[in-house]
Amino acid sequence: MKRYDLLLLLVLLPFLVQCAAQDDIRTLDLRLRSLDSEVVKLKEQNFSQLGAGGSVENVAKRQAEVGNSLDKLNSEQLRLNGRIDEIKHAQQESTKLNAQMDKLTKEVTLLSERVAAMEGQLGGVMQNRLQDATQRAEAAAKEAEKAEAEKAKLSGPVTIIPTTGKIKPGEETSQESTRAQALYEGALALYRTGRYKEAKESFTDFIGKHPQDKLVPNARFWLGDCLYNLRELEAAVLEYQKVVTDFPTHDKASAALLKQGIAFEELKDPDTARIIYKKLLADYPKSEQAETAKKHLAQLP
Repeated sequence: MKRYDLLLLLVLLPFLVQCAAQDDIRTLDLRLRSLDSEVVKLKEQNFSQLGAGGSVENVAKRQAEVGNSLDKLNSEQLRLNGRIDEIKHAQQESTKLNAQMDKLTKEVTLLSERVAAMEGQLGGVMQNRLQDATQRAEAAAKEAEKAEAEKAKLSGPVTIIPTTGKIKPGEETSQESTRAQALYEGALALYRTGRYKEAKESFTDFIGKHPQDKLVPNARFWLGDCLYNLRELEAAVLEYQKVVTDFPTHDKASAALLKQGIAFEELKDPDTARIIYKKLLADYPKSEQAETAKKHLAQLP
């Protein structure tokens, strides 16, 4: 906005100068007319004294005074004429400045149009990069799921031990929640001890058995961290994205975005990482991860 205010001031400046110059010329013209009137009065007074029979000494003295006054008036007239010349010159310079301002205005307009076009192109390129990165992450995740399925086939069927005893009405939900909590905490314990492969399997098992549980957003985030630590970066990016997409208001959403950006940095894709960090700052400006995102953003090439 400041740029356009400055441009408006520069455009109006020549007209302001020209208006001031016209006022100065009118003032000087009135001053010159006043001087001419004073000269005429002095001459009339001189002639009047001569006609009245004044003494030679008085007439001579009066002529000397008139001469001095005329000299002063001539000097003042010369000064005013010089001032008029300066004002006319300023008007000419103002006209030149006005032409330069018109040219500058056109150049600024063209530049603004070019910048807007370039910003649009850049936004399209960044969006394409993000889509490409997401597609690569999805492909990597599918390969990982396929490998896990093959591994499950080779390991043989899983024996399920039925629960003994009867479940009272109203207790099924409570027991299901207890089992889910225990499975989640067991997976988290594996993660915290650095057993990322086992933790990954446990978190995957938890999400598969309890897809509606309130701990699913946390489990998906920790699953992404397991994949990150196992250097399965594309798969980790996809898990983090599921947290952001499916649970945008959850506390782990901003953390998932931050880890996603870091993963893209390690994948040597700083442009996509920049998009992720900017999205984090735009969508979660007050989150704990916002300051860290700013630091990473400042260090990107």
